[in-house]
Amino acid sequence: MDAVLGRGLAEVTPAGVVKCLLALAGVFLTKFVAAEIFVTIRCRHIPSPKGRIPLLGHALTLLQGNVWDTFTGYAQQYGAIYRMHVLGRVFIVLSDPKHIKHVLSTNIKNYRKDRGSYAVFDCLLGTGIVTSEGDRWHRLRRELAPTFKLEILEDVARAAEEVTTRLYAVLDKACDTGEIVDMAEHFRKLTLQVIAMAVLGCTPEESDAEISDLYMPIIDECNDRIWYPHRIYLPTPAWWAHIRLVRSLNRYLEGKVRSRWAGRVRRDEQKIKQDAPNDILDRILAGVDPAEFCRNGVRDLRDGLKTFLFAGHDTTSCMLTWTLWELMKTPDTMAQAAKECSAFFSGGASKPDFEAVQSCLPYMFNCLRETLRLHSPVPVVTREMVGSDVIDGVAVPSGAVVVICIDAVCVCE
Repeated sequence: MDAVLGRGLAEVTPAGVVKCLLALAGVFLTKFVAAEIFVTIRCRHIPSPKGRIPLLGHALTLLQGNVWDTFTGYAQQYGAIYRMHVLGRVFIVLSDPKHIKHVLSTNIKNYRKDRGSYAVFDCLLGTGIVTSEGDRWHRLRRELAPTFKLEILEDVARAAEEVTTRLYAVLDKACDTGEIVDMAEHFRKLTLQVIAMAVLGCTPEESDAEISDLYMPIIDECNDRIWYPHRIYLPTPAWWAHIRLVRSLNRYLEGKVRSRWAGRVRRDEQKIKQDAPNDILDRILAGVDPAEFCRNGVRDLRDGLKTFLFAGHDTTSCMLTWTLWELMKTPDTMAQAAKECSAFFSGGASKPDFEAVQSCLPYMFNCLRETLRLHSPVPVVTREMVGSDVIDGVAVPSGAVVVICIDAVCVCE
């Protein structure tokens, strides 16, 4: 046996290895092209922009400007349903509210989450509720359901008030010295501080030291990988730094979960009444099944906490930044919003309750809503088709990826 294996290895040559690799690449490329051609033939009745290049599709066209603006422009040119090709994948772009309802509600079982869209953010989303489906999604949803009550919004509001007060000092100092302030960066830290306080009970100082320094470089690298996919694979210094930061963030959050759970177990063993929840993590742990926690509890809760950070931070900081930008462009609108807020908060030390804030700042709330319409934090939502479907009378084959263009919906409406 050893002799046969030795003769076989002796016959292996560099040229033979190269031929095998080329053959494998050829098989992969053939399968890749055949799959695209098959789907393309079945949806050739759906309009598609010009400029498509073999294999690359419309990739170069999308790289020439803002991708979301390009999607919106094509929606206005080709209609609410059109087709695009990118690196062998066929995308059906939708921009009509009734199409969105069909995909995300009426026929939701025919559409699954597109793993390709989440791949870059796997280090943050992990196996949490955003990327889960089926029974696992329902289990995670049951665990989180008791958490999402009005009291949570009140907790967030209190955290936001405390953190915003700290920002006043920074802005007052900059106003006195004439220093230029990067508000986008301040809003990023502010929203992380609010989420860390509401979710984990962290002080702003702990948030800056333990979370911001880990999380913000991670999200920056993830965003870079969307536009420069080679960063996912090349072991550059940034690649290694990204791995270290993700591991450090995981250890930090896992430590929080284990510490809180150990405290709950200790109080149960000593027959001591559990304390009232101080933050969202306490509320979640109160509803977790001990048996389930022993299996995958730490990992699931860690990924759930990262999802809270990711979903709450990125969307809110973007909205605040764009709102300020739009207000600065229109001084009259800025003056009206400032007048409303000044009148409402004129009580000084007295703190208005949550219901009052909801009902007494209509102009400011409308400014925020208009900002979300103009600058959606989530410009597209993607879903993979399980089987063929008919959307508003248009046949769409399985194998395609549906892209819901939120920007186009808001602009076209």
